[in-house]
Amino acid sequence: MVKAEASGKPRKGCIFWGIISLLGVVVFTVVIVVVIGYRQINQFVEALSDEPADLPVEMYERRPPEQIRRLVARYDKLRDAIGAGTQTSVSFTADELNTLIVNHADLKALHGRLHFTIESDAIRAEVSYPADLLDDQLPDVFKVKGKYFNGSFLLQPLLERNRLQFRVLDASMKGKPIEPGNLRVLQQNDLRKSLEWGLDEQQKEDLRRFEGALDEVAIRDGRLLIRTRDTATPDPESAGP
Repeated sequence: MVKAEASGKPRKGCIFWGIISLLGVVVFTVVIVVVIGYRQINQFVEALSDEPADLPVEMYERRPPEQIRRLVARYDKLRDAIGAGTQTSVSFTADELNTLIVNHADLKALHGRLHFTIESDAIRAEVSYPADLLDDQLPDVFKVKGKYFNGSFLLQPLLERNRLQFRVLDASMKGKPIEPGNLRVLQQNDLRKSLEWGLDEQQKEDLRRFEGALDEVAIRDGRLLIRTRDTATPDPESAGP
């Protein structure tokens, strides 16, 4: 399984992309695209915060143990179906996604860095990443150690021709909408292609296998719905005589 490390990036040498871990990596990719999209890097640096955002954590830690156990089992059912190439359908509310981030061992690296709400047919990701993680994207003259990227992104997930896309509907930093020009950069950028930045060939293949296992990803009735397809059973038409 590809887990988000403390860097927010996928760990090397893993074979499964968890849907929540993937969302974390997508959001980190959006952050990098925001950095690249800023014509004046100093404006971006000025929009960084001195303190991390106060994302809700404690309320999810206090969930009843039995509720957490059932929720983890549902998430693991999805993970196992993708790994085995079997068909299943699982959905999560935003509250359940946040509970998983705080309580599932595979998602601990996102603890305190990512918080979800669902709005209509989109999912809002509130993020708080240490700006140190962006050093590779910034000129040496800009010092961001000890600062934080606190932002909010409204994302609409789409599954198009076995490629998982995320349309950026709006974005803000430090509570203020990003400039229209930078928002257009985000909306015009192929986030799926950008998602492969820094991945080795094996990880890219793992990502394609993960996407190939998906039949539907959508926000429906206030829930993130994920359906997987049966990829383990040979297609009779392709099996030949």
